[in-house]
Amino acid sequence: MRKLLIGLFFLLSYSLHGQNKHFKKTPIPNWVDKIEFSDDAFKDKKGISTQYLLISDQTNRLTQESYYEQAYKVVDIEAVQSSSNFNISFDPSYESIHIHKLDIIRNGKKINKLDVRKFEVIRQETDLQNYLYNGRMSAIHQLKDVRKGDIISYAYTRKGFHPFYKQKFGYTFYQNHSTPVATVYTKLIISKDEKVIEKVYNQATPFKKEVKGNLQIFTQRGSGMEDYTYENNETAWFNGFKYVQLSTYQNWNEVVEWALPKYKYNRNEIRKIWEKEKNNLKGTTKQYKILSWIHFIQDEIRYMGIENGINAFQPHSPTQVYNQRYGDCKDKSLLLTALLREEGVEAYPMLVNTRGKLTDQKIPGPNRFNHCIVQLIYKGKEYYIDPTMSNQGGDLRNFATPDYYWGLVIKEGNNALTKLPKSIISKVNIQELIDLDSIGGGADISIRTEYYGPKADDMRAYFSRNDRDFISDQYEKYYANLYDGVTTIKPVKFLDNDKNTTGKIIIEEFYHTDSVWEGTTDSMTILFRVSPFLLYGEVAFDKVHQRKTPYYISEPIDYHQETKVTLPIEWDLGEEENQVKNEFFKYNYAVKSGNKSNQYTVIYDYQQDSNYVNAGIAKKVIKDGENTLDKADYSITYDLNFDPANVDSDSEGTVSYASIFLFLLFSTIFTYFARKIYFNFNPPSLGTSESWEFGGWLILPLLGIMFSPLRVLYDVFTTGYFSPYFWSNIETSDQSIQLFLLVIMEFAINSFTLVLSVFTLILAFNKRTSTKYFYSTLLVTGLIFPLIDNGFYYLIYEEFTDADFKELSSQVIKSLTACAIWVPYIFYSERSKNTFTKTYIPKKGTPVDVKITL
Repeated sequence: MRKLLIGLFFLLSYSLHGQNKHFKKTPIPNWVDKIEFSDDAFKDKKGISTQYLLISDQTNRLTQESYYEQAYKVVDIEAVQSSSNFNISFDPSYESIHIHKLDIIRNGKKINKLDVRKFEVIRQETDLQNYLYNGRMSAIHQLKDVRKGDIISYAYTRKGFHPFYKQKFGYTFYQNHSTPVATVYTKLIISKDEKVIEKVYNQATPFKKEVKGNLQIFTQRGSGMEDYTYENNETAWFNGFKYVQLSTYQNWNEVVEWALPKYKYNRNEIRKIWEKEKNNLKGTTKQYKILSWIHFIQDEIRYMGIENGINAFQPHSPTQVYNQRYGDCKDKSLLLTALLREEGVEAYPMLVNTRGKLTDQKIPGPNRFNHCIVQLIYKGKEYYIDPTMSNQGGDLRNFATPDYYWGLVIKEGNNALTKLPKSIISKVNIQELIDLDSIGGGADISIRTEYYGPKADDMRAYFSRNDRDFISDQYEKYYANLYDGVTTIKPVKFLDNDKNTTGKIIIEEFYHTDSVWEGTTDSMTILFRVSPFLLYGEVAFDKVHQRKTPYYISEPIDYHQETKVTLPIEWDLGEEENQVKNEFFKYNYAVKSGNKSNQYTVIYDYQQDSNYVNAGIAKKVIKDGENTLDKADYSITYDLNFDPANVDSDSEGTVSYASIFLFLLFSTIFTYFARKIYFNFNPPSLGTSESWEFGGWLILPLLGIMFSPLRVLYDVFTTGYFSPYFWSNIETSDQSIQLFLLVIMEFAINSFTLVLSVFTLILAFNKRTSTKYFYSTLLVTGLIFPLIDNGFYYLIYEEFTDADFKELSSQVIKSLTACAIWVPYIFYSERSKNTFTKTYIPKKGTPVDVKITL
């Protein structure tokens, strides 16, 4: 399946019919083992449209031949079309295809379908979209008269090895595939003098090894019925297949020695290029010159690869690359390395793998790598540059290179992989101003977005490729999907003043919209919402069940957004905050009151420093992410029946007299009882006849009692209870009755706490013996009342955020600590006993010192 790609691709160049020097019919080589196959393994398998019966992969390094055989059964009519198309690709610069058989087995009878005249040998480029030309050709054929139930069996030999793999080799052999295979057979023949390293992965079966004469023969036969099923959003670097690697490279230094001759160049030619271009460099400092050479290679030498034959592994001459103004990753890396060296900078090409997180766990070999970058050393620090990228910004510290994890520096004597630093994380900082002109109307919107890191590079490239009119039009269309009647007030502004320092770019946008309000299911209410619009485009949490593989979510990002809203009327929204934190991301959300009563700011912070999560925590992380983004929008709702002029019409509309009445009512009731207690509750004194002065540790609880009334008043007047719209907002809520009861309870609690704190303060300054009882009560209420309040809140809304839990936990811990310390102290300390010694004597009307001996 890996060597025969089913389906036709985009075709180029020419077509040749019949016998061809690169494609011919020959007998099966004598060294090949014949493997029988049957469909018995699929008797209990249902729902498989194509049953793969055999995959045989055999290689003889002495004859430079690789034999491949496959047999499969067409089970249903849907598979007939896909099972009839053949495409065998090869590189004509060093290999040819010798086809041996193409049979249809129908009802046990073999039908020979091999006719090389019916094959077309064509030029085919499958990587054009990646600007890579590999020069490969394909032998394609449309097999006729394929029917349901047929078994198709074919075999061919690929003759000829790549010149760079003739001496040493590294192979990867798979023992299962993405669909069940009844029999998987692998064979490798090498000289007995070759020393081979073997490593198995994912419980694969090691090869059986035997020596025959001057040959070493490695074989492995097994069932591939345990297929590997890809999970959605599987990370690119993860490989869950069972496979075995064999290599004659004993260490990484041997790979370096293999690469060094291929990365040599003519220094005299490079010197001419350097002399010609050095005067075009911007800046005078060493770092600016380094950056200028990097930008020259990235932006002036376009990326395109001619990777057929020898140049699949060996870069072209740097002079050729410079003159033709294009090259692949190897070409551009070698040219940049050479020019930096002429500038006096230590630099080396480095082999990497774009999916190489686990490269350090693989055995050495050139085929561990699929990409090339540059390592440069400046002022003793290593930096890594990908010359195939373009429009990059930032100095060397802020230059963004993708996460390649591990690399092999092509440097004489090197014998180890280098662990690459993590890539710079994209940072997005948004300042959004929304000025609403009326309830139900439009708004002026301005957005200032700062980008850093890879996102800045992406946006820099976008603005480089497109003209401003097109960009402004695209931006306007984006906001037209959010609001009605959007028009651009000023053209989109692009600022790139920090390209060679932080790499930051700034984009400024200015719009007017005819309406920012949305209708609701209740036709009498409208709403206005604020959302982290760019964050939605960067982070997507798809639903996931239990899984076995790492889960890719999105690239790392540090996202900050502040949206400041100015409303056309005063609106007391209150403040709120929420936080979600797990092993993968941290999210903070807050609503803050503005400087004016008609302003508020919504703040979003999201930090994510990895692009994947491990399977064990994926479900939890995804659930957290879904809950976070589902509730990220902040909305305000307006009742169209509501007339502010009628709110508390007996007032000037600046406060709610209903709230004032309730607060005074409860305060009066509790004051009445406090007065009764003041005159009638006189516990005996346990101290001396003369009260001590306030001092010692007693000062601390006394200060707490003094500030307690002020804290209660602050909480009451900043919560929004006295807003003229307070009761109207409750009225329009879906839980109006429950909220009404909750608010009544909160008025009672706050009134009680205020009266109790003032009452305790009076008792304390009069040194009454009852002080310790009411101070203790004040501490206990600080513990119990928040629990009661939050409990009722949860019953109404059926949700309790991490931020709510964190705030409540902190409050409870503080209250418990205060109770544990000060309740025993106020009751049992000598200082307390000898300070609070006075009682109230009704007959005299004034407190007197009394000494009672118990």
